[in-house]
Amino acid sequence: MQKLTRATVHLLAALVMAPAHPAFAAEVDPGIPPLEPQYVSLPTEIIPQTVPYGLEQIGAVALWRFTRGGTARVGVIDSGMDLSHPDLPTNYRGGVNFINSAEPPKDQIGHGTHVTGIIAARNDANGIVGVAPDADVYMLRVLDGIGRLYNRAFQNALDWAVANSLDVVNISLSVEDIPANREAIDRALDAGVTIIAASGNDFPNSQELGYPASHPGVVSVGSVDRDGIVSPFSQRGVTLDFVAPGVEIESSDWYEVRGVTTADGTSYDAKVMGYAPDPDLRGRIVACGLGFPEDFPAEVEGAIALIERGELTFAEKERNAAAAGAVAVIVFNLYEDDEEGGGAFEGSLRDPGDWLPVVGVARSTGHLLEAIEGELVWLGPEEFSVWGTRTGTSMAAPWVTGAVALLRAFSPESTGDEIVAALRSTAHDLGDPGPDPVYGFGLIDVEAAARYLEPEKFSSHRRVAGVRRR
Repeated sequence: MQKLTRATVHLLAALVMAPAHPAFAAEVDPGIPPLEPQYVSLPTEIIPQTVPYGLEQIGAVALWRFTRGGTARVGVIDSGMDLSHPDLPTNYRGGVNFINSAEPPKDQIGHGTHVTGIIAARNDANGIVGVAPDADVYMLRVLDGIGRLYNRAFQNALDWAVANSLDVVNISLSVEDIPANREAIDRALDAGVTIIAASGNDFPNSQELGYPASHPGVVSVGSVDRDGIVSPFSQRGVTLDFVAPGVEIESSDWYEVRGVTTADGTSYDAKVMGYAPDPDLRGRIVACGLGFPEDFPAEVEGAIALIERGELTFAEKERNAAAAGAVAVIVFNLYEDDEEGGGAFEGSLRDPGDWLPVVGVARSTGHLLEAIEGELVWLGPEEFSVWGTRTGTSMAAPWVTGAVALLRAFSPESTGDEIVAALRSTAHDLGDPGPDPVYGFGLIDVEAAARYLEPEKFSSHRRVAGVRRR
């Protein structure tokens, strides 16, 4: 897994409608709002460990002299996790891919990786550290590669949490409010699983909590910034429980780019054309002019055809390349990189069909590939383990999940309900006096909740060093 060079990308992890996996064809959830339309900052390299501001804001570090969550069992119902990330939780215990049970719960959009890092990123010299870095973490993947959630997968994940005696489950996503989902949540709650859910990001369009945050017994969490001010997008409601940091939250992340990679490891941006399949192959580069039938030499058979944009449609270029035996097509731009319309570009093959992989690249990339004609290149995705910042109630909920894990390890005789009650009793009231629809009971305070549960432990315990601070 490579590291990404400095970049800022607009990552929209949206739950959108598209053809469903056949196994869940009737289960895809229509109309579910986006997870986090959000700018994600990706650092250049493995970074020295820092403590995200949220750890101090919720009072978690003070509890580390007693425990870092070592006996708690935490489930994350989400998009999966980057299983090669250097900040992978120390005690990651595995999980299940409920979208495709034959595959591990690998992240394909980064959301679950970010959420998991907030809860339990390892306490080492790199990256960030989570609320409960020694907790046992299980990833339960219920989102596919473009962020769609499947009802049956969600229900199976909750039943798995019950069967495997998880203490707390984080749900930083929205699901349909349908009987089967409600029943699965109730089964988990009845079994003693504490469920933490993000309140949703659609205020003011929605004047109530999202689902499952609105489900009775589920602990709902809204977002505040580092100054304790409610986030303008954070959904509100009379049953809101808590708020937690949800603005510019730093955590582990995952990113994928699709491009052309040369033998020296340098990657160049490439845009997959409409209706073409995603490329994932290696092949020799063969220059094929503008893509007329007479432009294809015999050497193009089994190779990648490099074609200049212009005169023919992209579909015509592809059909001619396929007839000549090419395995993929790279079309380089007619315009210079600094001209309007220059750079890597997204064309379209116009209609569905049995197309070769076809991508559009910058003119400069095309000239570079012409210069190395005959050499092997990789055309396809590259994955990067990174750290980044995201914003949303999806980032707020895992602070509370991590807090419950810490408190569960600190006070193993306390039930989940007792831990939540302690958090309610000790939260910092930020809004109108008492619980209110905007802040709920307020901002959680982990140390205060621990003192509420077992005050005698604080009278004699010696303070020890914790982690690096900014």
